[in-house]
Amino acid sequence: MTGADLREWMAANAYTAERLARTLAVTERTVFRWRGNVPPPFLSLALLALEGVMVAVEAPERGEIG
Repeated sequence: MTGADLREWMAANAYTAERLARTLAVTERTVFRWRGNVPPPFLSLALLALEGVMVAVEAPERGEIG
């Protein structure tokens, strides 16, 4: 994952730097650094986990079973 990948993921998933920082328990400054540089290796796994949570939360609204 690159900083550009992170920016793309954030846009696609409606995450601001503030929201992502709060969710991952890091500072906004850390998120800004990740967006401009190479994020740490664990970040791609954390984002995949967040996607799973978002799907689980959204599924009941669409009448699907998560």
